[in-house]
Amino acid sequence: MRLHKSPSTIGTWARRLALAAAACVGLLAIIPGHWLSYLFPTQSAGLHIRQARWLDVDTIALQLEFRPSPVVVEALEANIALKFELLLRGKDGQTGQSISLIYAPLLERFELIGGEQVQRFRLRTELLDAFSSLKVPAKAPIDQVRLRLSLADLPAPLRLPAAIDSHWWLDSAWIAVEPAEATGDNAP
Repeated sequence: MRLHKSPSTIGTWARRLALAAAACVGLLAIIPGHWLSYLFPTQSAGLHIRQARWLDVDTIALQLEFRPSPVVVEALEANIALKFELLLRGKDGQTGQSISLIYAPLLERFELIGGEQVQRFRLRTELLDAFSSLKVPAKAPIDQVRLRLSLADLPAPLRLPAAIDSHWWLDSAWIAVEPAEATGDNAP
């Protein structure tokens, strides 16, 4: 038995394929922006400490490379605080500090809270620029630092999705703290 497709059968399949393609394009038009980042990633999200250096005996300067995913940016703009844990490790053990990125929609401003210091910004880009260059209090002897997003401090309904979704996995590796530059500073 020989199967032969007539021109009308081929035309039917071509129309079905065209309709399926149009449906896919239409579906992409209604998908929220952050979901498109799953389908077409433009850059990988990440957090990396480029440099950690003692400025003086009680301050460490951090230069960060922070690329939040669209999902994280959307959460921040939806008034979900992003709390980061700054881990400091030395000969005497490990300590931690928290650094928070917050959006206050009623005041239309972003805030960077680290320890007792609060910095306010009108634009998200200003907040992210300030976050990329941090000065944190620390006592010697601190040898290494690490920064990571605290998933436990996210709202309860967001914790499980954030634990599963790699867009939320913002965690730098441990990096050695460099001594202060030789300019007469009294660094440890």
